[in-house]
Amino acid sequence: MKPSEILVVVMRSMLCLALGLIAGSLNWLNQCFIISLIYFFGIWYTTKSYSHFKYRFFFMSIFLVPFLLVFGRYSIEEGSKFTYPIWIMAIISSIAAVGISNTKNVRKGIVLSSLYVIFSVLVSYVGMPNYIIYTAYSKPYVNEVFPEVVFEQENGEVFDLRAIQGKTIVFDFWATFCIPCFKKFPELEKLHKYYETRDTNVLVFAVNLPIPEDSPGYAKKQIGKYNYTFPKLYTKDLDSWKKLKITNVPSLFILDNSQNLRYRGGLFTGWNELMQRTQNVISKIQKNNQHGFY
Repeated sequence: MKPSEILVVVMRSMLCLALGLIAGSLNWLNQCFIISLIYFFGIWYTTKSYSHFKYRFFFMSIFLVPFLLVFGRYSIEEGSKFTYPIWIMAIISSIAAVGISNTKNVRKGIVLSSLYVIFSVLVSYVGMPNYIIYTAYSKPYVNEVFPEVVFEQENGEVFDLRAIQGKTIVFDFWATFCIPCFKKFPELEKLHKYYETRDTNVLVFAVNLPIPEDSPGYAKKQIGKYNYTFPKLYTKDLDSWKKLKITNVPSLFILDNSQNLRYRGGLFTGWNELMQRTQNVISKIQKNNQHGFY
C-alpha cells in the first residue's frame, strides 16, 4: 500500500467528517439518515478496490475513528441519549459498506446497497422517533403539580389557568423549528373539534415554546397561516423548556380537573394516532380523577 493511497483515504475521511458535522445542524432524524449514507457510500467507494479485509477494515477505521472521537464523544459526554442512534448507525453503515463492497456481482451489490438504504430510512424515520419518545417519556403517566409558567393568549393577555378549573386540559407543546409539530396540527384540529362538540369539559390548546432564533410575533405568524380554530397559547420565557421538563417537541401534556399533570408524553406521530390514542389517555385520566395513577 502506497503512502499516497493512505493520504487519499485520510482526505476522504476528513470530507465525510465535515459533511457529518454539517448534517449536525439538521434535526436528529435527518442527521441519522444522512450520516448513515455518508459513511456507507464513502467507505464502500473507498474499499471496493481492495480485496483483502485487512485493508478494508484499516480504511474503515480511518473514516470512523475521527467521527466517533468528535461526534460520538460529544454525544456521550453531554449525555445526549437522543443522538446515540446517529453515531451507532455510522458504525453499522461502515461495517455494512465493508461487507457489501466485497461483493463481486454488480447486480447483487446494487440490491444489497438498496436494501441498506431502505434499512437506513426505516431506522431514521420510523425507529428514531419512537426511540426519542420512549427515551424522553418512558413513564408518561405521572401525578405532579403543574409548574408555574406564564402563557399568553393570541391577543397578548395573560392566560389564567385557574379560570378553567374543573376541566381536563390538553396541551400540545410545539416550536417553530419542529416540522412534525406542524404536520400533526390537522389532527389536533380534529381533536379540538371533537371535544368542542361532544365534551366541553375537555379543552385542547396548542402551546408554543420559544427558541432564541424566534423574532417577536414569529410563532403567531407561522401558525396563523393555517387558520386553525384550536386555541393557541405562547410563552416568551426561554426557561419554560426547563420548567416543563421538555427536551423535545411535539410534547403532549394532559391535566386533570384539579389541574395536576397526569400525562407527560410525546405527541403520537403515527398516521391517525393522535385522535384515538389521546382520547384513550383522556378517558383513562377522567376515570381515575378521584384515585390517581400508580
